[in-house]
Amino acid sequence: MKRYCMINEVKKENLNDYVNLHNNPWKEMLTAIREAGAANELIYMYGNLAIIFIECEDINEFLKNLGERDVGKQWFEKVSPFLSVSQSVDEEGKVRSEAGYLEKVFDLNQQLDDVLQQF
Repeated sequence: MKRYCMINEVKKENLNDYVNLHNNPWKEMLTAIREAGAANELIYMYGNLAIIFIECEDINEFLKNLGERDVGKQWFEKVSPFLSVSQSVDEEGKVRSEAGYLEKVFDLNQQLDDVLQQF
């Protein structure tokens, strides 16, 4: 299982709507996220930046699976007008063919494992 991190820039005038929608998600969307391949998803807000962590085997496959579901299409169409910039959804609410995500540059556990293997 891999961990991915993406950032969506939320329009300041839609910040409350975005947060409220994620605080009260549709039950069928929660199920769809899991069925599309996510073991977990976390969203943190930093100002108007939504920092999204997703655990899945392949982020592009996960987003494709989610975007092909009716509830996924409805969710992305609902959320996309709230976003200035999204790494996973275009301006029309359609899933991008290749998601952009942040590059990991430090992992404490990985670094410690590498050090311990030297002994």
